[in-house]
Amino acid sequence: MAAFVASRVLGLARDVVIAAQLGTSDAADAYYAAFCIPDTIFLLIAGGALASAFIPTFADYWVHDDKTEAWRLASGVINLLLVATAHKIARIFYFMLKHRKPFHDIGAEAYGQHEREREVARLQKKAAKLGFTLVQSSDQPAQVSE
Repeated sequence: MAAFVASRVLGLARDVVIAAQLGTSDAADAYYAAFCIPDTIFLLIAGGALASAFIPTFADYWVHDDKTEAWRLASGVINLLLVATAHKIARIFYFMLKHRKPFHDIGAEAYGQHEREREVARLQKKAAKLGFTLVQSSDQPAQVSE
């Protein structure tokens, strides 16, 4: 448990350093996208109930000289994790295809504009559910008079 907590604290420190170095750039987005799947797998294995159930069971089989059953258990767990990971990747691709997200770089400005439009649409739906209407303000920044 202490190793898991230490790992999460070091991970937080890593994220702070990366955020300080990369800011909100495209490189930071690429890093976080690439790191998502390995981090999820680590959380499933090291931090979840899987580790607390798998390791004692595997060790028990191993100590009692039932190595065939121990490896069968390990194989089943690894296969389950691979299927879960493949399912997650398939859902990501499905989402990309469903929302017609391009597989090529459309440029940071076009991507930012697209994301702003999606966020405004989402906020308009939420406001409508609450009985409000969003009104577009001017694009000019507020002038401060002294």
